[in-house]
Amino acid sequence: MRMLEDRKISRNEKIMVLALNAKPVLLLFSGFLTSLAVAGIILGVLFLLHVFTGTLSNTFVLPLAQVIYFSIFMLLFGALTAKLKTVQYALHKAANRGSTAYDAMATSVNFVFPLAICAFIFIILHISGVDSEADSENRVMLYLIISIFITMIIKQMWDLFFGTILLSVTNVDWKLIIDKERFAHTLRLRFDESKRYPGPFTMMMIKIKDYDKLIKNASRRSIIELQERVIDFINRTMRTVDIVGRLEQGEYIGVLLHTSSVETKVPAERIRDMSKELILHIHKSELTPVFHFGIATFEQTMQHERELYEKAWELLQQTTDEEQIKIH
Repeated sequence: MRMLEDRKISRNEKIMVLALNAKPVLLLFSGFLTSLAVAGIILGVLFLLHVFTGTLSNTFVLPLAQVIYFSIFMLLFGALTAKLKTVQYALHKAANRGSTAYDAMATSVNFVFPLAICAFIFIILHISGVDSEADSENRVMLYLIISIFITMIIKQMWDLFFGTILLSVTNVDWKLIIDKERFAHTLRLRFDESKRYPGPFTMMMIKIKDYDKLIKNASRRSIIELQERVIDFINRTMRTVDIVGRLEQGEYIGVLLHTSSVETKVPAERIRDMSKELILHIHKSELTPVFHFGIATFEQTMQHERELYEKAWELLQQTTDEEQIKIH
């Protein structure tokens, strides 16, 4: 079973992976562009209101100075908010490991941006609108309601645009990151099960011969497409109960099987034989891949799942064209 097929990936999960793994400059740039788009929409709406409705008071149409202050605040604080998103996501990930306190902290971080926007809008409205003490109390309540309403709209627009822009400006392979995390989690569970309930368990690691030479000078998109084609091919040749996922930077494929090492050799040979009819495209070239296999058997003396992983990797490095399948 392909790891990405285990559970549908939500948009929020995808954005979280991108935010946590994107370069800081690109992350801040995404936040800046997001705030620029939101500020542009708000200013456009205010301009249209001012043009088509000449009777509106300054309660809704702000003086130019306040508009400029608000725009500058949105751009600078919006870029900072993109960085705050990584803190929020990191806390959520920590909470998923068992600490509910981190989840509460993440929620509090999420309120920083809307509270700051709401406070800034309220201050601008209050400064530009209060003319006398007689109606100041009513105006304060009105400004507070308007501030909250506008903040809700801004927050929704900001979250929507931030995800879209971040997906556009970053080239992070989010599928690979999620693949590796889920594979590592499943490996840990299967390893612990085998420690407690003795039974056959193996890990098979697969690579393409001369992989580094094949991807040399190829674009990032072409490399990802090659990796996806390979893992889909391997996934189709395995049983539905076997776990398949990309590893490291995508150059390796990992497979978890509840079979003995001798039985694991059968699907390895099947992949090797069927790959002779497989044609891949990379950098405007066609190739028929040659796969090498490292098959590591679980042992009760192992104390950590990393031992099984490293054992499979070491066996894979020992393979040759004469001995494409290495088992231990």
